[in-house]
Amino acid sequence: MVPRSTAAATALIEAAGEDAIDDHPEAGHNATVLLGFLAQHLAGRLPGGVPGARVCVAGLHTGDLHNKVYGAGRLLLNLAYPTTEAGHALTRALEDELDSGLAEFAHRFADRPALARTAAEARDVTALHWLKRGLPALDAHDPWAERLLTDAGIPYAAPDEPACTCDAIWMHGVPDAYTAVYGPGDLEANHAHAAGEFADLHDLEAFATGVASLLERFARAASHF
Repeated sequence: MVPRSTAAATALIEAAGEDAIDDHPEAGHNATVLLGFLAQHLAGRLPGGVPGARVCVAGLHTGDLHNKVYGAGRLLLNLAYPTTEAGHALTRALEDELDSGLAEFAHRFADRPALARTAAEARDVTALHWLKRGLPALDAHDPWAERLLTDAGIPYAAPDEPACTCDAIWMHGVPDAYTAVYGPGDLEANHAHAAGEFADLHDLEAFATGVASLLERFARAASHF
């Protein structure tokens, strides 16, 4: 059980330039090269900058043809963070690193004929949109609830155990409430959200036993109020 839950911000970096044909690639904006460069730049610079945060460089799409320069495209990033303050720091870091990435791209490709227009106009055709940001992260503390859970025999994860991102964040700071994430299995070992996801029977049975024990002790404690 983990009394914490990370929240996440989702960034969309969009290129909105002009297409070109393969015979004259210099005539358009090459969103594939631009967004690909920004993807590797952000992957190399963002992780590790904010303690406890995780950076997922996700989907990148410009087009499917081999004989066309695509001027438009989209790059998505998911930024998970353990506290609201860390979330603010991470979104600011992405904005700063995107700015530095565009500057580096313009410098590196200015003298490449096929990419000179893209380099010169990279800032003009690139925009950052936040699909979500500013969400709270869960970090629950309550001595009464913690004693109840310990008495129920439900083990807490180690304090440095990484939390996952889930809807428990919406209970952060709610008065007279204690919220924790409790369930069977292991996100990595059980391939959560991936091919081959599974749960062991003994984990499910232990989880069910823990829920029953918690309900019993909660009912006893509540009867004294």
